[in-house]
Amino acid sequence: MTIAWLATATCASAQEIVEQGAPVQGVPSAGEVVYSTDSSYIATPGTTYSPYGMNYSPSLGSHLRARYNTQSYGQVRGNLDLGTMKVFDGANGVWFVDGQVTLNDESKVGYNAGIGYRFMTLPLLPNSADSAKIAGISLWSDGTTTINENFLPQIGISLEYLGDFWDVRANTYIPFSDIEVGDFVATDNINYQGDFLVQETIAGTDEALTVQDFELARRMGNRDLWVFAGGYGLWGDTVDTAGLKIGARGYLTPDLAVQLAVNDDDEFGTNTVFSVTWFIGRTRDPSETGPGLYQRFREPVIRNDYVAVKQDTVLGGEILEGDLDGDGEVEDIRVVHVDSSAAAGGDGSFENPLNNLDDIEGTGASPGIVLVHSDSSFTDQQAVLLDGQRMLGEGGGIEHIVNTTNFGDVVLPETSAGALDGAVPVINGGAGEDVITLATNTIEVSNFVMNGGANAIVSPNGTLGVDLNNLSISNMTGNGITLTPGVIEDDPETPEDELAVQFTPILSDLTFENVAGDDINIDANSPEGASVPITESIAISDVTSTGNGGVGINLSNNISTATIENYTNDSSAGTAGILLTANDGSVNITDATITNQAGMGISVVDSNGSHTFAEVQITDTGAAALHVSGGEADISYTGNITQGDTGEVLLVENGHSGALDFFEGADGNGVVDATSGDGMVFNDADGTYTFVDAVSMTGTTQGIDVSNDSDGSIAMLDATITDTTGTTLHFDGGEMSLNYTGKITQNNAATTLLVEGEHTGTLTFNEGDTDGGVIDAFNGDGLVFSNADGGYIFNDAVVLDGTANGADTGIDLLNDSDGTFTFADGTIVSPTGEAILVDGGSSVFTFTGEITQENNVATVSVTGGHDGAMTFLSPDDTTDVINATNGTGLQFNNADGDYGFVGSVTLDGSSNGADTGVDIINGSDGTFTFTETTITDPTGVAFNVVGGSADVDFAGKITQSNNAAAVSVSGGHDGTMTFAESEAGTGVVEATDGTGLQFDNADGTYQFNDAVVLNGGDAGVDIVNGSSGTFSFAADSEIINPTGDAFVITDSDANVDYNGTITDDTGFAVRIENHSDGTVSFDDEVTSTGQGILVQNNTGGSYSFIGGTDLDTTTNDAVTLNNNTDTTISFADMDITTTSGDGFVATNTEGLSIIGAGNTITTTTGTGLDLDTVEVAPAGILIDSVTVDGAVSGVIMNDVTGGPVVIGTGSNVGDGGSLANTTGSAVSLTNVEDVTLNFLDISATGGAGVEINHVAGFGADSTVSINSSEISGTSAQGVLLNAGNANDVSITLNDNVIEDTALATVELNINGNANNADIFVTGNTLDNTSDAEALLITGNDATLKTVNLLVSENSMTNDSATASTVELQSSGDATLNSTFLNNNMSNATNDAFTASTNAAGSRLNLRMEGNTATSGDGGDDYFLIENAGTFRVQNLTTPNDDGDTIDTANAGTFDIDPAITEFGGTVPLP
Repeated sequence: MTIAWLATATCASAQEIVEQGAPVQGVPSAGEVVYSTDSSYIATPGTTYSPYGMNYSPSLGSHLRARYNTQSYGQVRGNLDLGTMKVFDGANGVWFVDGQVTLNDESKVGYNAGIGYRFMTLPLLPNSADSAKIAGISLWSDGTTTINENFLPQIGISLEYLGDFWDVRANTYIPFSDIEVGDFVATDNINYQGDFLVQETIAGTDEALTVQDFELARRMGNRDLWVFAGGYGLWGDTVDTAGLKIGARGYLTPDLAVQLAVNDDDEFGTNTVFSVTWFIGRTRDPSETGPGLYQRFREPVIRNDYVAVKQDTVLGGEILEGDLDGDGEVEDIRVVHVDSSAAAGGDGSFENPLNNLDDIEGTGASPGIVLVHSDSSFTDQQAVLLDGQRMLGEGGGIEHIVNTTNFGDVVLPETSAGALDGAVPVINGGAGEDVITLATNTIEVSNFVMNGGANAIVSPNGTLGVDLNNLSISNMTGNGITLTPGVIEDDPETPEDELAVQFTPILSDLTFENVAGDDINIDANSPEGASVPITESIAISDVTSTGNGGVGINLSNNISTATIENYTNDSSAGTAGILLTANDGSVNITDATITNQAGMGISVVDSNGSHTFAEVQITDTGAAALHVSGGEADISYTGNITQGDTGEVLLVENGHSGALDFFEGADGNGVVDATSGDGMVFNDADGTYTFVDAVSMTGTTQGIDVSNDSDGSIAMLDATITDTTGTTLHFDGGEMSLNYTGKITQNNAATTLLVEGEHTGTLTFNEGDTDGGVIDAFNGDGLVFSNADGGYIFNDAVVLDGTANGADTGIDLLNDSDGTFTFADGTIVSPTGEAILVDGGSSVFTFTGEITQENNVATVSVTGGHDGAMTFLSPDDTTDVINATNGTGLQFNNADGDYGFVGSVTLDGSSNGADTGVDIINGSDGTFTFTETTITDPTGVAFNVVGGSADVDFAGKITQSNNAAAVSVSGGHDGTMTFAESEAGTGVVEATDGTGLQFDNADGTYQFNDAVVLNGGDAGVDIVNGSSGTFSFAADSEIINPTGDAFVITDSDANVDYNGTITDDTGFAVRIENHSDGTVSFDDEVTSTGQGILVQNNTGGSYSFIGGTDLDTTTNDAVTLNNNTDTTISFADMDITTTSGDGFVATNTEGLSIIGAGNTITTTTGTGLDLDTVEVAPAGILIDSVTVDGAVSGVIMNDVTGGPVVIGTGSNVGDGGSLANTTGSAVSLTNVEDVTLNFLDISATGGAGVEINHVAGFGADSTVSINSSEISGTSAQGVLLNAGNANDVSITLNDNVIEDTALATVELNINGNANNADIFVTGNTLDNTSDAEALLITGNDATLKTVNLLVSENSMTNDSATASTVELQSSGDATLNSTFLNNNMSNATNDAFTASTNAAGSRLNLRMEGNTATSGDGGDDYFLIENAGTFRVQNLTTPNDDGDTIDTANAGTFDIDPAITEFGGTVPLP
């Protein structure tokens, strides 16, 4: 009996491959035993088997066999085999052939075919249990068809060593193929492959493995049952492993064999394999008692009936298509992947993402999707997007939809497991850099966190219709989002005109935090003008903003409907929550909450559309809650405005002419509730403004403010305004009308009603409750009408009683009010200001009521040229209309009308120390008659006239012993006033205190025919403030040592003839200021030991101090002239001596002359002469000498023009004065026109010896000459010039000795806006020992400038290792035309002469002849270098008329930059 081993395996279906990704495993083939027909191979009886063993007859020939085995290693499913085996006798054994067809569980066909040889042999080992063995070898060809439709062939070799008790087997399988890929099958999965979005396909792969296996089998007793164990090895491109197997096999019946085995390896795991073989046609031969070893020649070879295969899957994809950019063309959907954690050098594919946003633009993926993976973070990177791109951030649970032609809308898949719920990509912008830049047709930006940078999203070339959503933007220094329309370009290949503008952005689900500029800035203005069609639709929704510094939503120039929905803004720094500008299209705002804006809530500017604001709540804004500026916009506002901050409730301005209607959002809530801020402001508002529901304003700075010619109308049907901190109602200009029904109460110190600016509308006030009155003002300024020309009707009670608060609750008609004022029931009680004040106009004023004045103010004051009619009616026959026991009496200020105060007038405030005088002021042209008037010691001016042509004939006596003026005339009065004594010998004015006579803008004739004695207090004469009158004072007039200035003329153009004497030991003896014309002469001596003479701020006139001045003012300035224009000021015989005070100071003065000999100035630490912005008269200024010792500067001149200024006469150094030990520059000249300094001795200065500045702002050329002077011991330069003025400058240094300076001996800088400069340096000795230049000349800065320089006959030396003796520098856009003749230049340790050009626009043209230069320690005698610009030298290589080039015309050696070229001609001279 023989036993056949059959291994079985299974193979997975294709569907299971796709779903499970399981490898396909091979199926081992089974051998067949072919029985010999030769009787010699039939075993003789001997060994007996189990009762189930069978004997076979060889004569039966071949048989069929059918076998099934389950899955083994290298298989997915089992195999069903059908085959046969044929045995042939050989010389020493048997040959056999075996063949079978295999069919696996997926109905895939294979085969096994083999040929082999078996023969008898002896055991190899002694003491073997087997007495004989069968050895066999066979060769095989196998083939397997896989589920992937791959056919895999292999060859094999099998070795056998069989016995009665022990079997040994070994098999080798060698495939002919490596890895085969099956057909790709489409799946329902969308995924990424390479650069594209694909429909994922899958294909199975089959990797045929090389196999080697062996086993050792042992029969169990004498039964037909074998157990076996062995191992196997598997090798392939991806497999290298070994395994173990163990099992048992045997026959259940003579024709049915079974096997159960277990194998295990690292690749295929553990498999339990069952197989069954049916030998069809086998029968028992009863004559045979038991099979022998020989019968096993017909046993099938035990081997695999399959090609071992590792099956896997490989993914492919079909690229999805879609119209990504809306151009109607279907294109592959390209995806650029960006992942900050990716390795550098990626190409943007799914497998190799970019790791840097900067690389997006370079991918060229247009159109396409830029997908930024979740958990990415980028810093200092910018994304520049292309047309047709969508930039999408992965994460945060946000799904991105892509429309495909293949599947319609699909959701972009995750890039990795869990990526959809990962962190949204973060972009940390770089300083000054935009984070994302859109192309014109960028489609979408979604799902990013952007932090920092300049602007988050910009569209520099406009955008057609970008969708921006799910963005968090914070900490931008510019705007969050900036969008403008895009242009659809005309296609030149088509006949149609396709040029168009499109702007259809969609913004949604946006969060902004701490954006310094605007959160959203959308300017819909077409870049192509109105003639090019535009498609426009703007939608903004679900936006939240906190902490922004600009505008939340800034929308401008839309022409179609724009919508803003579900908007929340809570910012403490923003300029506006929503700004709408030039919106001719409608803007509909729904469900908006704007809170805590530092600026405005909603601002509508220059818009003409009809806008609807529904369910809008604006709360606590720093500027206007609602702002409407210009345009014709109609706005329907439903909601509430709550104002508890500093801004207005409503601001309408700049000519708005539409209609605003306000409705409460909920019944009873009202439309306005303001407890702070500026109330309502209408500034040039020409529309209709209706408040249908309740308006309440309490504690606001103002209630209603109407200004700037507003011509609209306001209707408040139910208004309450209480205790505003500022003006309650204010109307400034225009025709605005108000119909106010309600109550106004004022307990604060503020104006209740102010009307001004030529207002011509009608204001009507009616009480809301019967007998409740319309106005109760217990504090503040009451009612003020300034240039009010309309009708003002108070139909119900007006009470102005500020006594409890000490308030000025009166009525003021100011500034030419021409209106009609009607008070039906008025009460004014002791205001702290005027009870009635009228300023100008032709008003018709009717007052019925009572006026009481017990406070220290005027009872009635009429001012401003009033020429109307005023009627005061008592409430009954027993009550005075005016009762004044305090205050300032009667005040007529430019009063030109008729004022009928009949009866006696008694101004007696003595019991209260009151200023109950008479004031006729400020241009009053009326008729004022005071027939018997006595004014005694008022606390103010006794008789005061200001302006007008009032004729006053005053007979009586004015006595003033209080500290106030006796007479004061001011305000341009041009009438005639005559003061005469009423009793002979008593005089007309006697002042023993106060300020004496005060003439302020007095233009009339003022004759004091009798004695005026001013002796006490500060009683002098003051003619001030535009007085152009004629003043004459009797010869017996005296001014004696007032506590202030004795004689003052200011702000006037008077003619003054003062024949008296002046003595002053405290203030100014004479002070003339702001005088514009006239002749002022002081014909007698002026003596001062106080503050000297002050003439300043005069714009004309002639001032003569020719009677002699003796000024010894010690620490005070002796003469001060300041800000005098169109004047003539003459001094002669001037003797000035001070200590620390300045001697002569003139600032901003014209027409100054100091003439004659003998004018001297001597100080110690005070500046001797200080001229600042002075025009010198043609006669000039001649000062023999100026001497200082220890001052900051001895001579200072700044902006001095006109005639010559000469300091110094004589013939020797020092004759012009000695300027020593100054802490600054001894002489400082800034922007002077003609100054000559002669014979000065300058030493030991804290700054330069002479500092000259010709700088911007001076409109004249400048000429400065320094001659025959010595300068030494300076802490800076000896002479320093800084010329940056556009006008010409000329500097002459002649025959001076300048040495021992801390910086350059002479430094001349031509820079700034200088154009032309002429410089002469001749005959000087310049010696520097401080490591600096003896002569340094520079031309610099970008303005084109020309410097003509002549340096001749000078001796210049220094000893510096770092500085040349002479250095010329041309930089910026300067041209230096430099001529050096016959100079001696010497530097012991460095270059003697250096010239250079140093900028692209700099030029230097140089001529040198007859010079001698000596350098030391390796320096150059002459060093010429062109660092940049153009350097040219006259006679560089071309000889002059004497045949010399520059080398031979000068003594010394030249080091010349080869870039320097020839100057063809003669270098210009100054």
